[in-house]
Parts: sequence; structure tokens; C-alpha cells
Amino acid sequence: MKRLRNTSGIPDKKVKEVVDWIGGTLGLSNFDVECRSSQHSFAGRAYTHGSTYHSSRRPFVVLRVGTETVDRWHAGNKSALRKSWLASAPQPAVKVSKNRFPCFVRPYQYRQHKGKRYVLANRLETLVYLAAHELRHLWQAARLTDRRKSAPLPMAWGSKGKYSEVDTEAFAIHTLREWRRQ
Repeated sequence: MKRLRNTSGIPDKKVKEVVDWIGGTLGLSNFDVECRSSQHSFAGRAYTHGSTYHSSRRPFVVLRVGTETVDRWHAGNKSALRKSWLASAPQPAVKVSKNRFPCFVRPYQYRQHKGKRYVLANRLETLVYLAAHELRHLWQAARLTDRRKSAPLPMAWGSKGKYSEVDTEAFAIHTLREWRRQ
């Protein structure tokens, strides 16, 4: 990993450890990572040839990991993310917090993943799952352009095409299981 920008609240050392471990498994080294908080449980994006957002041609991964709690404001039968949105409600607004984790993941519903759900226990497991998924996309791009840039790993059973979601989901689940065993 070349550069890390972390505003997620997860310690930089832990994010670097996770990303370097997964990148080493895939044989990737020349990429940048941005890790930040999200309003949802998790979201990610892999830019295989850089982006104007990032202003670099290096591969770039954005990992958005949700906060520990979901905070919402309730007033009567109305609900909102901000208290100011409920200013016209007839009742006073009350803040309600609930835990976001553990959360359930439904991978891409195809082939071996059909009907399966997986549990992410906390933010760190979510980071492992998401980083494995997005870095696998970078591996898929490197695999087709220059075999020396990535480890010679096989694709998952049933995966087709250049960027296969079946392959990335299978790799993310296997990587998460391996992380849990450590």
C-alpha cells in the first residue's frame, strides 16, 4: 500500500495491518486506500486506473465502514437523521440510538451464494470483508494486464468475466473466515 487516508475512527495501525495482510495475499503493493465512516453498514469502490477524485493514476480503493450505532430522531410517527428536520412536528423530538452490529450480509445471489447470509460482528470484521472484496477487484484488473503484478491465484468456481462479483464475494468470505481463525 502506498498511501492511507483514514477518517473512520478505526486506528490507522489496524487498518494498515488489515489492508497489508489482504494485499500481500493477493500480491498487490502499489495502490492507495481511503477509509472513512458511512451512514450505512458498509460501502466500497475500487478504481482500477485511478480517478480524478484521487488525482493519481495508481489503483485506489475507498472503504466506507458504518459507525457502531445508528442515531435517529423520532417525533410521533416521524423519523429523521437530523433534529432540525422535525422542527414542525407536533411532539418534541427524541434521539434513539441502536447498535448497527452485528449486521447481516447477503452476498451477490448467484451460484454458490444463493440464499446465504453472513454475519459481520463488528467494524473490524466489516473492514476485513470490504477490503478483501475491493482489493480482489484490483487483483482482477492486474491479473488481466500483467501477471507479474498479482499473485497467480485461481478464480472462484462459477465466476465469469473480467470483474466477477461471484469471485470477489467468495474471496471476501474466505478471507473473513481466515481472519476469524487468527
